[in-house]
Amino acid sequence: MPAQRVRLACCLMLGAWELSWHIALFVRNGGEDDQIESAKFFHKTAAHRLQSGNREGAIEAARIAAETSPAYRSVLLEDPLIKELM
Repeated sequence: MPAQRVRLACCLMLGAWELSWHIALFVRNGGEDDQIESAKFFHKTAAHRLQSGNREGAIEAARIAAETSPAYRSVLLEDPLIKELM
């Protein structure tokens, strides 16, 4: 799903958070590279939502990131913003 990963990156750069969310949900069902890219998106979304004052939305995004790619969980746990959610 390399084309979908590119699409995800483009939407994210354009600030199209809702469209990016749907693409990331689709991409997470691909291979390991797809899962990591999807987890990165949900991680960025969690940080964005937390900084915007949406704690519940941040928790949801962080949970999906952790579920999407077990290999990415250590990155999540190292992020000080994500540690605030625990």
